[in-house]
Amino acid sequence: SLFNYYGNEYPYGTSVISVSSKSLLMKADKGWVNEQQPELLSIQCLVNPGAPLIVRMLHSWLEHGISSQTTTLQRQQAG
Repeated sequence: SLFNYYGNEYPYGTSVISVSSKSLLMKADKGWVNEQQPELLSIQCLVNPGAPLIVRMLHSWLEHGISSQTTTLQRQQAG
Protein backbone atom coordinates (compact mmCIF):
# COMPACT_ATOMS: atom_id res chain seq x y z
CA SER A 1 0.00 0.00 0.00
CA LEU A 2 0.97 3.64 -0.32
CA PHE A 3 1.32 4.10 3.45
CA ASN A 4 3.48 1.00 3.77
CA TYR A 5 5.73 2.13 0.93
CA TYR A 6 6.29 5.66 2.25
CA GLY A 7 6.28 4.49 5.87
CA ASN A 8 8.67 1.56 5.57
CA GLU A 9 10.24 1.15 2.13
CA TYR A 10 10.86 4.55 0.52
CA PRO A 11 14.60 5.38 0.52
CA TYR A 12 14.34 8.83 2.15
CA GLY A 13 18.08 9.17 2.70
CA THR A 14 18.98 8.75 -0.96
CA SER A 15 16.01 9.65 -3.15
CA VAL A 16 14.32 12.72 -4.64
CA ILE A 17 10.88 12.56 -6.21
CA SER A 18 10.81 14.12 -9.66
CA VAL A 19 7.22 14.80 -10.65
CA SER A 20 8.18 16.09 -14.09
CA SER A 21 10.12 12.94 -15.01
CA LYS A 22 7.83 10.63 -13.01
CA SER A 23 10.85 8.99 -11.40
CA LEU A 24 13.17 8.93 -8.43
CA LEU A 25 16.45 10.76 -8.65
CA MET A 26 19.45 10.44 -6.36
CA LYS A 27 19.95 13.13 -3.69
CA ALA A 28 23.73 12.81 -4.11
CA ASP A 29 23.51 13.55 -7.84
CA LYS A 30 21.63 16.78 -7.08
CA GLY A 31 23.75 17.73 -4.06
CA TRP A 32 20.75 17.48 -1.73
CA VAL A 33 22.14 15.05 0.86
CA ASN A 34 21.28 16.14 4.40
CA GLU A 35 23.19 13.95 6.85
CA GLN A 36 21.54 15.61 9.89
CA GLN A 37 18.01 14.95 8.63
CA PRO A 38 18.08 12.08 6.13
CA GLU A 39 14.41 11.31 6.83
CA LEU A 40 13.26 14.42 4.98
CA LEU A 41 11.24 13.80 1.87
CA SER A 42 12.75 15.68 -1.07
CA ILE A 43 10.64 16.67 -4.05
CA GLN A 44 12.08 18.41 -7.09
CA CYS A 45 10.42 21.79 -7.68
CA LEU A 46 8.41 21.92 -10.91
CA VAL A 47 9.12 25.62 -11.45
CA ASN A 48 12.83 25.53 -10.60
CA PRO A 49 14.13 21.93 -10.93
CA GLY A 50 17.42 22.93 -9.31
CA ALA A 51 15.66 23.82 -6.07
CA PRO A 52 14.36 21.18 -3.68
CA LEU A 53 11.03 21.22 -1.95
CA ILE A 54 11.83 19.46 1.31
CA VAL A 55 9.12 18.45 3.76
CA ARG A 56 9.00 16.33 6.88
CA MET A 57 7.34 13.06 6.00
CA LEU A 58 4.66 10.86 7.45
CA HIS A 59 7.30 8.43 8.66
CA SER A 60 7.03 9.71 12.23
CA TRP A 61 3.24 9.67 11.92
CA LEU A 62 3.34 5.98 11.13
CA GLU A 63 5.80 5.33 13.97
CA HIS A 64 4.01 7.38 16.63
CA GLY A 65 0.42 7.37 15.47
CA ILE A 66 -1.33 9.76 13.14
CA SER A 67 -3.73 11.03 15.82
CA SER A 68 -0.95 12.25 18.13
CA GLN A 69 0.80 14.03 15.26
CA THR A 70 -2.48 15.59 14.13
CA THR A 71 -3.06 16.90 17.64
CA THR A 72 0.45 18.38 17.71
CA LEU A 73 -0.09 20.06 14.33
CA GLN A 74 -3.41 21.48 15.46
CA ARG A 75 -1.76 22.94 18.59
CA GLN A 76 1.03 24.47 16.50
CA GLN A 77 -1.45 26.06 14.10
CA ALA A 78 -3.56 27.43 16.96
CA GLY A 79 -0.69 29.30 18.23
